[in-house]
Amino acid sequence: MSGLRKEFNYTDKEILSMMMELKVTHTINLVELRRAFFKQIKAHHSDKGGAVQKAQIITQAYRVLKQYVEAGIMLPKATQNGFHQPSTSADFGGRSGCRPNQSAPRAAPDGFEDFGDFQDVKSKRRKKFGGMSNGKNNQQQESDDARDEPSTGGKPKNINIKAQKFVNGYTYLKEDFSTYDDPMERPDRQKDGVRKIRGGLLLYKDFNRALVLPTEYQELGSTFSENDLVDDPSFAPILEKLQQIACDLPSLAEKLRIFIYIAWAFDGGAMQDAKIMLQKVKMAPYGTDDDSLYEIKIPRRTFDDDVLTTGLHVSVRSVSDGKLYANAVIEQVNPSSQSIVLFFVDPLRLSRILALSNNVNVSINSSAFVYRSQLRSLEWILANCGSRRNMDQIIYPKPEFTETLEEFRTRRAVELLSMPFREEADHSYNEEQKNAIFSIVNKEHHPWPFVLFGPPGLKHFNFLSFFVVILGTGKTITLIESIRHLVLQSSQNRILVCTPSKMAADNFAEALLQHDFLEHKYIFRMHSLSTMAHSRNKKLDPISYLAKEAKHRFFGIPDRLNLKMFRVIIATLATSSYLILAGGLRDYFTHIIVDEAGQALESEVWIPIGGLVGKETSVVLAGDPMQLGPVLNVNTMKWFGFDISMLKRIMHSEMYKDSSDERFFVILRQTYRSHYNILRPCSYLFYDNMLIVDDRQGNFYKLSDWEGLPTKGFPIIFHSSRGSEDEQGVNKSHQNTFEANLVLRLRVMLASFPGVTVDSVEGFQGSEREVIIMSMVRQYDLGFLRCDLRINTSISRAKYLLIIIGNEALLSLHATWKK
Repeated sequence: MSGLRKEFNYTDKEILSMMMELKVTHTINLVELRRAFFKQIKAHHSDKGGAVQKAQIITQAYRVLKQYVEAGIMLPKATQNGFHQPSTSADFGGRSGCRPNQSAPRAAPDGFEDFGDFQDVKSKRRKKFGGMSNGKNNQQQESDDARDEPSTGGKPKNINIKAQKFVNGYTYLKEDFSTYDDPMERPDRQKDGVRKIRGGLLLYKDFNRALVLPTEYQELGSTFSENDLVDDPSFAPILEKLQQIACDLPSLAEKLRIFIYIAWAFDGGAMQDAKIMLQKVKMAPYGTDDDSLYEIKIPRRTFDDDVLTTGLHVSVRSVSDGKLYANAVIEQVNPSSQSIVLFFVDPLRLSRILALSNNVNVSINSSAFVYRSQLRSLEWILANCGSRRNMDQIIYPKPEFTETLEEFRTRRAVELLSMPFREEADHSYNEEQKNAIFSIVNKEHHPWPFVLFGPPGLKHFNFLSFFVVILGTGKTITLIESIRHLVLQSSQNRILVCTPSKMAADNFAEALLQHDFLEHKYIFRMHSLSTMAHSRNKKLDPISYLAKEAKHRFFGIPDRLNLKMFRVIIATLATSSYLILAGGLRDYFTHIIVDEAGQALESEVWIPIGGLVGKETSVVLAGDPMQLGPVLNVNTMKWFGFDISMLKRIMHSEMYKDSSDERFFVILRQTYRSHYNILRPCSYLFYDNMLIVDDRQGNFYKLSDWEGLPTKGFPIIFHSSRGSEDEQGVNKSHQNTFEANLVLRLRVMLASFPGVTVDSVEGFQGSEREVIIMSMVRQYDLGFLRCDLRINTSISRAKYLLIIIGNEALLSLHATWKK
């Protein structure tokens, strides 16, 4: 009995009693069980005179029965004479399991509390759910059971490879299975303390529950401001550590640890419960078909659609008992009716709150998941330094080779002749791109990181839609061609592509699909479990996993065996944490590529490096440090250098700066994005005139004769807004009505272009537009316009036409704008 799951330790008599509370029979399924539960809980609601104790009994009955049904355990059958037919499962010996410990303390919530449940590795596996699955059959169940067998040289045992057993419905061949010697498939693997998240992946509990915000940081962000951090003498010891120059891995790790603590503190930290957004508001079911949707009417004086946004994660807590909470996501914001609609991932938790009252408090969630991921990876990097992999070689690289550079170049010239580069009518790879691909594919840089410096507008395939070009820089093309060669090189190569943002990950995934050299079944766009699917890029649906158990509103991550079928996984740096939590995957990925690395915090890049890089893993950093860098939620941290990305720091190091060694560093100089006159100032102002601007082969003159151009053939316009009013809106952001109206008039003049995107400069980084209209807004002070990286990012987005609206007198105060 000790080996059984503790959730199932109930006698048949106890189970029958619970079934009677919910008025269900032994043939009940999950959908019917949930309906029965909500029917009974509403009938005994305290607002209708029901007893709280009765509601708690109903809730407990539902929780237990739900576990039995999900695990496929047969429920006892009641007979006409009042006796029951015992369960026939031999595994439980006439008893339904081990009695749960009701007095056990509840664990503190973590970043994925509502997205999974606990399941012992040896327990009977739950029936699979999956947005794209074809359902289970007997062959699938047999193969699932086989996954618990000991590892046989990295290959699963007794698996029927013809069965469509995976959540995406694809069929895999024998050679598709990874030969990686997975420690989690060995007989001595860890067998307890795992969490099954939405989609089926098992995560080990040893993640970071013990990682808490230290006491000395807990008042930051609540009692103290950013300025207090610098001015208050009590924080002097922290500032002294931040001011120290990091010259090696331990000193840099210490500075990053402090930075993470500060960022965590100002993002909520230990004060999460105090960030109440709505107090004592009434919640009511929304519609009749979905018990996961609830509506809240908000008083007009507290309705703020700048704060209440679709996709915002919130906590709903009982007014009378603050310990009772349920996490939800805002699915709809309705300004006309002054209401919001919430989607609850776990309606069971909500039922416990509603059993007390319909009046609730709503607070903004402040997840510690990202900060804990960064801290844990930092510790892993320090722990592994000098053992399985010398992390100094990645963090502070000093490349050394036995082969001379000339010998390498001679060998490369010969080997490049046999590399099958894809030559198409609208593109051929230039020498710099081929050199980069050769070094990445053959790991010429290993064990040091390979750096690919890709300024804007580098030669690319022409994937133009008429107005918006989302994809296709030369950097991206170079990385994708490298992946194509790696896939051809070996079916066992496994590549993880990480980006700092969801948009960048989607862009890369879409570019990979457009090149169409790898079947969809081998590619996985791994989304965060907290990402809502309603605003997704539907072109990526064939390589994504919409979880059926979340009613297709959220994504899921499939189980371990399914994950190892994918040859390319694309995720954000933070989402790669789930792969780390799965355990045993260090050294599984042959290549880890960080794209748009110039936009990422160094502590973010350390997540996959610390948790997944092994002895043989190749690391590639790609990006442009002259574009906008990492975003800091504590602005004062830039004074201590935390706005410098790992890519930029390495590029300015002694070994990489001014290096011409293509084994570990390649600069892509050939540009092919924009009209010559648009990119020329970028090359002059930000790239020391090293860019080779070539627009002869492209259709970049299509607006050179546009009727609105003051000078025909010169596609840059500056409209003066001098004398207009620059005001602050209710959300304290600046606005300029005159410039906004001018943008509208220009839009009418450009009516032949069907698509319009309005966003901040940050929203356009990594993408392109045929026409860019820049509204500078500011009239009295430069503010954010002082940032050279912002200027470069803004100008270099345009392909055919660049229109700038601003106060020329104000802009001329800045050296770069003046030039």
